[in-house]
Amino acid sequence: MRDRYEEDYEAPYSPSARHYANLSKQEMDKLFYLNSIRSTLFEIMKQVYSSTWQENESTLLYADGNQRAQWMFASKMLSVYGQSIPQVKHLLNSVRPEMQEEELKDKRVELIMKLVRTKIGQHWMNTFDQDDGWKYVAQNLYGEANQLRSEEVDSFLLTIDQISIINDLLQGRGSKYRLGYNTNNAKSVEVIKHHCNKEYVDKAAKILVELHRYIDKAQKAKAASMPIRVLLDLKILRERLPWSFIKQEFGSDNNSDSSYNDYTNVYSPDIHPYKGDKNYTLMMSDFEKEFK
Repeated sequence: MRDRYEEDYEAPYSPSARHYANLSKQEMDKLFYLNSIRSTLFEIMKQVYSSTWQENESTLLYADGNQRAQWMFASKMLSVYGQSIPQVKHLLNSVRPEMQEEELKDKRVELIMKLVRTKIGQHWMNTFDQDDGWKYVAQNLYGEANQLRSEEVDSFLLTIDQISIINDLLQGRGSKYRLGYNTNNAKSVEVIKHHCNKEYVDKAAKILVELHRYIDKAQKAKAASMPIRVLLDLKILRERLPWSFIKQEFGSDNNSDSSYNDYTNVYSPDIHPYKGDKNYTLMMSDFEKEFK
């Protein structure tokens, strides 16, 4: 028997399908930016399992169909979160950095086309951008009248997970996946190449990944500037990256122009700003292993 999930529900290049593949950034986020809904689902699951079995037994035993559908959807939606990272990583690793953005866009279109060729995918696209739209999706997937097989539901939710990750990357929210990609990845690599010593030019993409790894989680200017100073002190960078690049690539919430210049000024006659800093010493050791 043919998998109904793969069954053509709508012609792949119909006007409606093309419309879904060419949504605006805002429309894409309404359908595939899932951070808020995952937070909501997590709170639901916490409420279900936060008390004792004796307190919850009756609730679980006599839950109505809607409650059960919502619990099952919440549990499954959270359990598949991030399962598609290996596929996206493979996609990024299979093309040159300057081609990654276009490849991700093409893959997002391909996956959306896969969705809109199924009834379950059409249901998501038509209801998920509404308030509490997830409840209708939950009922469609796990309600008492549902006729979908478990493998169809799994395939559908994994497709949604992959689209949401790709959408996050394309919308500039990709650092949490640690894939070393952002919407200006190719241009950023070129900037780093220009400021590297020649023996490290071929490691510019890796340098960008490591900078995001440390700077994205830094809360203060000293910590946010530290990776650049380490790269300078190790002679990996021949000159510091411009503040305009740092601000655009990493944001300025955790740093400022003046602080960045002070902490990365290798020609300053003042005492080394990281003298005696254990984190600086550890980062020096880590970067020596990574790039030497």
